[in-house]
Amino acid sequence: NIELHDALERFRERKETVCEEIGLGDDRLVMMDVTISAVQGEAGKERKTMLVSHDVTRLKKLERIRTDFVANASHELRTPLAALSGFIDTLRGHARDDPAAREKFLGIMGVEAGRMRRLIDDLLSLNRIELNEHIPPSGTVDIAGVVRDAANALAPLAQADNIAVTVAAADRLPKVKGMRHELTQLFQN
Repeated sequence: NIELHDALERFRERKETVCEEIGLGDDRLVMMDVTISAVQGEAGKERKTMLVSHDVTRLKKLERIRTDFVANASHELRTPLAALSGFIDTLRGHARDDPAAREKFLGIMGVEAGRMRRLIDDLLSLNRIELNEHIPPSGTVDIAGVVRDAANALAPLAQADNIAVTVAAADRLPKVKGMRHELTQLFQN
């Protein structure tokens, strides 16, 4: 590995500890944190070189996922916020005395505010899931009932867009381990 070779060369030249992040393989799929330092042996003996490496591939992947998620969430929130801001400016300006325009814009603003509320609720839900990811669920639920409840909750939104939502489930499905509200949120998303 050229990066590792270069790090060792820098250590030899500078005679001080070198800490580097090194990608392994042509596509750098494996990421390692590498520390190269001197270890003093017995008096009069040659000093030795110690190389310690930690596989940080998973951490780097999670870091990239989190960064992408924050960027996407920010973008998703900016869109309705920009719409709200534009409608507020319009209502303060030339549409101030236009009752029809005011009602139209207030309706759209309500939809955009609802969209922002759902996005924020989703973010909070994801945070809650992340905090509890290592705690196994203690209850069991009727999964077909959860799916039906989620479909019923989304029915008004679906109907507004002329979308039909149907749930077809086998009779007497076994119960599954899980939290009803979390599974409902999963299916609503």
